[in-house]
Amino acid sequence: MTRQHNPALSVAAVAQRLGVAPSTLRTWDRRYGLGPSAHSLGSHRRYSAQDVARLMVMRTWVLKGASGSEAAQAAQELNADELDYVTVERDLDDALSQSGLKPTRLTDTPSGPSASSLPSASSSDPAPSQSATPQDAPEARNTGASISRLRVARSAPETPHQLSYPERCTELVKEALQDNELACTTLLQVDPDDNVIAWWKQLVRPALDRLASHTVLARPGQNPHLLVGNLALSQLRRFTRALDARNPQGSRPHPSRLRNIVLVFAPPNDTLALPAHVLTAALLANNHNAHIIIGPENEHRVTELVTMVRPAAVVFVSTHRAPDLSVIRTLVDVHPDLPTFLGLGPDIDLGELISRPHVSRIRSFTALFHEVAAAAGNRASAPDYWNDNSTQ
Repeated sequence: MTRQHNPALSVAAVAQRLGVAPSTLRTWDRRYGLGPSAHSLGSHRRYSAQDVARLMVMRTWVLKGASGSEAAQAAQELNADELDYVTVERDLDDALSQSGLKPTRLTDTPSGPSASSLPSASSSDPAPSQSATPQDAPEARNTGASISRLRVARSAPETPHQLSYPERCTELVKEALQDNELACTTLLQVDPDDNVIAWWKQLVRPALDRLASHTVLARPGQNPHLLVGNLALSQLRRFTRALDARNPQGSRPHPSRLRNIVLVFAPPNDTLALPAHVLTAALLANNHNAHIIIGPENEHRVTELVTMVRPAAVVFVSTHRAPDLSVIRTLVDVHPDLPTFLGLGPDIDLGELISRPHVSRIRSFTALFHEVAAAAGNRASAPDYWNDNSTQ
């Protein structure tokens, strides 16, 4: 067979361009018939420009959330005159960038379906990316065969705030399982004008629950659940700093000088303590002074701290399935009149704690926030339940 005038590409080169493993291309060839059609000397099959264009379409659809079969159908049903190389390459680069991946190029200026300027690939091609392409991605919202409909898919929201929290949650789980830290950071973004409780209830908490149910074949240092948890903490720190920047007063007085502070505790065995951080951030966003108690907790330290600060209320909140309640019991014994709110799971047995007159168990996170905010807001006019002798 004579060598074709237009150069063709090897599996390695095409895999590198698409950002997939060579084994993924072989799977697409075997499963969907999207394989190389050109031949070089030695009867080695190579990908023509039209082959590459179809694969770019398929890769773009997969990145946008289509299943493998839907993406393959969209690529196969395109007519040759609809496969404008420049257009589909631009669509792919946009999809890769929106997914937090860095596009690679085979040529600076491909001129069309023939792509006569494409370089010839050989066994010396650079090593391809080993990013796995999901075969069971969520159902695509836009399906079809024409390149114009592909452009509609490409115009998906570019910022997380254009997606609903449930949509962001689905994307967040997918990106966390792929260890895509950049995409997860973008999806977790929360701004001072956002409702941080809705952010927690509809985005972060459901994503963490879903990730906790996944069994992952991970590499060293990879943990999707901790990735999302730690990035959520970073976003809450960013959220709080933005709130502080809006407050021209800057520094705050020492907590011991305040009479309406709320102390938020998390059980010592709750490592991330995300519910405590979220509740505290929500209180700060609504002009209530609140602080989280971090570090080793024992009965003596906690009672001493509470006696010094004299808060308007204390809160224990956690999603831990087996929280340590010993500190709560001791604190309630020492300060029986102090409003104490418990935001713990419904399966947690509180025993005799629930019968204490100033202990309230709140099952809804939103209701917990409102009850605590009300207690902090009413502190100025409420009877002083602190015994001055208790500070001695």
